[in-house]
Amino acid sequence: MAKKAVKKPAKKAAGKKKTAAKKGGAKALFPGFFSDVLAKSDPKIAKAINAELGRQQHEIELIASENIVSRAVMEAQGSVMT
Repeated sequence: MAKKAVKKPAKKAAGKKKTAAKKGGAKALFPGFFSDVLAKSDPKIAKAINAELGRQQHEIELIASENIVSRAVMEAQGSVMT
């Protein structure tokens, strides 16, 4: 009968320092990384998003699909239905 090989854990390198990942993971390196709101972690992006939301909610955006339209379209665009 053949003997089964027993695997042993690798030895640690001599003088190797513990990293922050071993001490507490990403939480130790970046406190609040997973829990901070956008306004705290990136105020410029939060401001841009809020400005765009306000623009979409409070402004009208007219997009012309063609340069020349028929009289019927002009009448419809000026009606109470638009």
